[in-house]
Amino acid sequence: MAQQIPITPQISNWKLFFEILGRQVSIRRSLWWLFLLLFVYVVLVVSEPYFYKLFVDTLQSSIGKPELFQQTSVFFMQISALWIVLVLLSIGTFTLYDFAINTLVNTDWKAFSLAASRKMMCLPMDYHVSTNIGERQKIYDRGIDTIWNVAYTVYVEVLPQILIFILLLIFGFYINPLMMLISLFVMPIGVVISMTVGKRAHMLQKNVSDLWDKIFGRFGDGLTNLGIIRLYAREKHESEIVGNMIDYTSDKQFQIRKLWCFLNAGGKLLEFIWKVGVTIAWVFFILHGRMTLGDLFFFVTLAGRIYSPLQTLENSYRNIIKFLADFSKVRNLLEMSDEPNSGSKIFTALEKSLTYNHLTFSYPSNDREVLRDISFEIKKGQKVAFVGHTGSGKTTLTQLLTRFYEPISGSIEIDGVDIREFTLESYRSRLAAVFQDTTLFNDTIRHNLEYVRDGVTFEQIREACRQANILEFIEGLEKGFDTEVGERWLKLSGGEKQRLAIARAIIADPEILILDEATSALDAKTERLIQDAFNTLMEGRTSIIIAHRLSTIRHADRIFLFEKGEMIGSGSHDELYASSPVYREMVDYQKNGFVEEKENTMSLAET
Repeated sequence: MAQQIPITPQISNWKLFFEILGRQVSIRRSLWWLFLLLFVYVVLVVSEPYFYKLFVDTLQSSIGKPELFQQTSVFFMQISALWIVLVLLSIGTFTLYDFAINTLVNTDWKAFSLAASRKMMCLPMDYHVSTNIGERQKIYDRGIDTIWNVAYTVYVEVLPQILIFILLLIFGFYINPLMMLISLFVMPIGVVISMTVGKRAHMLQKNVSDLWDKIFGRFGDGLTNLGIIRLYAREKHESEIVGNMIDYTSDKQFQIRKLWCFLNAGGKLLEFIWKVGVTIAWVFFILHGRMTLGDLFFFVTLAGRIYSPLQTLENSYRNIIKFLADFSKVRNLLEMSDEPNSGSKIFTALEKSLTYNHLTFSYPSNDREVLRDISFEIKKGQKVAFVGHTGSGKTTLTQLLTRFYEPISGSIEIDGVDIREFTLESYRSRLAAVFQDTTLFNDTIRHNLEYVRDGVTFEQIREACRQANILEFIEGLEKGFDTEVGERWLKLSGGEKQRLAIARAIIADPEILILDEATSALDAKTERLIQDAFNTLMEGRTSIIIAHRLSTIRHADRIFLFEKGEMIGSGSHDELYASSPVYREMVDYQKNGFVEEKENTMSLAET
């Protein structure tokens, strides 16, 4: 069956959160000594409020007692020195902890980035065809950043604050349990409000993230089709489309920001209520001798230290909510099945024939049958052509041959073996193709040519370029083979790109060659150069040619005629012209073209 893209069920925030932490392998392995380092830092930080108590209580006990001045001064100096040492130790300890976390997170981030990029390369072709490249890039970019952002937020911002909060509670209850309870009376209310608002914000953020992905996808479309936009003077129109999308998405994003604003307002109100309550309690306890001034300073400092971590945790919670929404999208990709690759046999060579057996196919995103019960045979070394009107299924047949897609029923066999029984790597390494729209990496000419085959020598590259009629052009460039090919290949003409693609196919040394409309956009002179190179490339290889310009395939060993997803005829050019009204009509329509292009006709070798 054709590969379907699965729909990943909704999962909870907590599951997403712990899944991200579970990917922090390096941190988990080092957790014991990281925690020890963090614990030392937290103890040093928590001890600071106690110094205020010591200072104030000592000062209060020395007021009006001159005989204690010398003793008190020495005590103050000793405590101050100790305090300075502890502060320096806390700074050094946290710096070491922060550096260790960054180093370990970087290791895990690189591993996840590599795994996600490999997964993107292995996803079914239909996913890549049905989604926008800008959208895919944004999902990948934000998804891998989530691994870093969540880990850093948890281990550098959240975990230290949680430990500080817990130790401050313990310390506070040890000094004055009743006062500590009064200091915390509004906290449960704040926690409940934050969790409620956060859950709502997460649902909204997931939807908004989808909208932003679509914006980046549309923006990528605009850059890709910039020539069309400018040719028809549609810059303003395109800006309006993107602008409307941004306006709508920004409004949705603003709704989330409003939620956080209301939460901030509620937090300020709770903070005011807390200040009034604890102030009344402090006055009451001091007047009744239940607290010293040192205790008061201690709890003032302690209260600030307790609610400061809570504010940090609230801000971190907001960020994590957004990170989880981003991670859920890349997680959906990681949960998808790779393109089918269950074969175990190694494909080395085509010995006898390539056979299509009762092949039926429809694209996963469309139930309409594109091919219906197709059967035919191509013998080793034959040069065959697929002919038919646009939409007849010619290119789809080659996409099934390259295993970009899997048939619904039927099979493609090589020497009696279903091609699905071969490993993808061994099978595809023996194929090569040249398309009308040649794609090149944004790199040097040398890199683009050597990319298709490991261990190829420079002499083999030069020989391939000579056979493709492109060597003279390359060596005439200032940097020769080290010339960089620009974005969207603007530095090369169509014919130059095609000849590079032919050289690349020669280097690949394929068993099976596919030429899909490879000369349809070229002028007559350039086409002649390309056809000469094709003749060299096809020599001794099983070749499949797709062409609307029938003059380029009239001497093929066999021509297969397709119409609306069915094969309606096959034979030589003369046989089809005599027996098939559809083929005869196509030839007669291009009859003048045969006369004018006769000397440019691809002279396929007779077998």
